[in-house]
Formats: sequence, C-alpha cells, structure tokens
Amino acid sequence: MKRTRHRGIVELATNRYEIRAHAVDPRSGRRREVRRERNCTLKEAIALQHQWTEELRAVDERPARMRLQDFARSWLAGRLAKNRLKPSSASKVASVLDVHVLPHLGQMYVDAIRPADVERWLQGQLRRKYAPGRKPRSGEKRSGMRSYSAIAILGHLRVLKTLSRAAKSMLGLDRDFCEGVEAPRIDENDDNVLRADELRRVLAIIQARWPAHYPLVLVLASTGLRWGEGSALRWEDIDESAGTIRVVRGNWRGQEVPSTKTRKRRTVPLDPSVATALREHRRHLVEAQHPGLRHGWVFPAANGGLHRSWPLLRVMRAALKAAGIQRRVTVHGLRHTANDLLRRVASAEVVRSIVGHSTNAMTEHYSHVDSDEKRAAQAAMLRLVRPPESGGKSGGGESAGGANQ
Repeated sequence: MKRTRHRGIVELATNRYEIRAHAVDPRSGRRREVRRERNCTLKEAIALQHQWTEELRAVDERPARMRLQDFARSWLAGRLAKNRLKPSSASKVASVLDVHVLPHLGQMYVDAIRPADVERWLQGQLRRKYAPGRKPRSGEKRSGMRSYSAIAILGHLRVLKTLSRAAKSMLGLDRDFCEGVEAPRIDENDDNVLRADELRRVLAIIQARWPAHYPLVLVLASTGLRWGEGSALRWEDIDESAGTIRVVRGNWRGQEVPSTKTRKRRTVPLDPSVATALREHRRHLVEAQHPGLRHGWVFPAANGGLHRSWPLLRVMRAALKAAGIQRRVTVHGLRHTANDLLRRVASAEVVRSIVGHSTNAMTEHYSHVDSDEKRAAQAAMLRLVRPPESGGKSGGGESAGGANQ
C-alpha cells in the first residue's frame, strides 16, 4: 500500500485509490467523513476528494422526512413544554389524534400527504359510527350505533388543520396538506345552542326538578363560563356588592388549575337573579354542613372537592327531553347559548370581554369594556330569557329560571 503525497489518498494498486474526505457539519458541529475506493487516476482521485468534501460541508436544505404520528407527538409535547396548551386542552387534542387521525394517516410521511388523502379521511369520518355510553361489560351487548355529528367531525378536522399548518412551518414544507379541504356543513339541528325560549324552559325545569344543580346551570348560562371555570369558583370570587364574579382558575378532572383556558383573568357581571340563586345555594350548603365549605368551593362535589366528571350531563339530557327539545345540547352548549344571546344585544368587544374568547386578540387588547357595559349587556340578555309578566309586559322581576328566588 502506497500513500500518495495528497493527504487522505492511498494508492492501493495501479490506478486504484482509497479516498478519504472529511468536514465539519455546519448544523451539528460534528466531524463527518467518507472513505471510498475508486479505479481512477490520481488527478481524478484528488477531484473526487474535493467534491466529497464540499458535499459534506453543504447544509442539507431538504425538509426532514417524518411520519405524521411522530410529528404529531413531537408537536404536542412541544406545545405542552412551552406552556402553550393547558393539560385539559392537550388531553382533548391527544384523544382526537389517537382515536380519529393517526390510525388512518399516522403512518404516512408528512410531506407525502395530499389534500385528496385528507378528503378520503374526512369522508370516512362522516361514515364512521360509535357506540355511545360506557364500554359494555363481558357478555353485554353494545347499545345502538350512532354517527358522529358534523360539529364533532369539524372539531377533528380543526385539529388536523392545526397540525398541517404547524408541519408546513416547522418542517419547511412548501404547502399545507389540508389546503382546499372543505369542512362539513353544519345542519341547523346540529347547533349546540339553545334559543331564548328554549333556555327559559330548560332553566325552569332544572330549578323545579334538580334544584341543587340549578345555580350552577344558571351561572353557566348567564355568564358563558366554561365548565372548568364555573365548577372551580370559590366564594371569594363572588362579590355581590360590586355585582361581579372573578374568573381566575379552572378545574381539570378534579384538579385545580391556577389559570383559565386563555390564561387571562377576567371579571363577569353578577346579575341580581343569579346572586339570589347563589345566596339560596349557600344557605343549603351551610344547613347540610357540606364538606366543600371548608375549601371554599361554590359548587363542590359530594366529597367536598372539585368535580372529576360532568354531573350536569344527565340533568341536561333529562331537562331537554322534558322541554321537548329533540336535538343534542351539551353543558358546553350553555356557553354557546350565552355567547349567541349576548351578541344579539351587545358589541363583539363586550361579548368577548364577558365570555373570554381568545379570538380577535388585538381587538380585545385595544378595547376598554367597563363593568357597567358588561352588566347592561347581561341584563339585556337575561330579559330575553325571562317569561313575560301577566298583562303582556316583558322583562319583569322574575329570575331567569321562571320563579322567584
């Protein structure tokens, strides 16, 4: 074996050389090296060495290839680490990904997914059925299968679209693989919202049949608070003299979260009818010496802590059936209802200030909504819900539930 005068080139035989080239990777700072044998002249060997050295030094600008499932988990973990998602929101996103998205698209490379693939996935979602309720025990038969609502599928598509936009930005892709995919049309019967007259009937039924749950339903319907915000209220947050409720924390699976979903504290108006219902609610808690009083929770679970589940689900379903409302309206639908009724009587800035939406952030940032504006908007909204007084007059002194407190 004969080493030539050129470093890294070794003559193995006549016109056969071992060629070594090395360089420092500009992205990682690590040494990179190649070692190859070629049948060529010395001049050609030197040229190959220079060529391979330049290739090693070059930055690979091609987007990294990742499967959608790997990117999705990395993206979600990053959002959590940066405190960009609350645990409750991350749990919902993870559930949508694991159940609805990744089983169908997860094995595909992100840069190979086409809008047509997403369209086929969406059509599959529209045909897909599930068995509502708990998983049946051994020997039990599943209850009737049910199709996913258009609103639920729209939520799944929104998660995928968010993931697609993130992939385009983070992986340097030249396109969004959800671009051009149309969302399912929402039928009027799919709206998760109550009209004013429907809310009036539902509140009256809950007050009469489930009085213990009525105050919480009334608070959610009149303020638009999220379930996690309303169920985590403490009595110190209720300021009856100022007519306000402070919204500063949340509840996730029975654990206190020291911030709201948007991480913005806000103050919502406390209508006199709601204040009356809360006073009566507290009186019952005191009479029963409820263990939740020790922790200061306004709506405690039976053990005195925060609710781990949704106790209003059964109540809402039964109340809707009793009110003759056939469509599905969830507990979160009370938030949609408040938002819908408020927007009929107040500006968008006032509505966002009460409900606490994070959209149109700049509009909210430059808006200054005082407590009088909020209180007037809420009072006007509740006048839509209250039944008319005898004699044809409307907006009388009854509570939103249709009975004096």
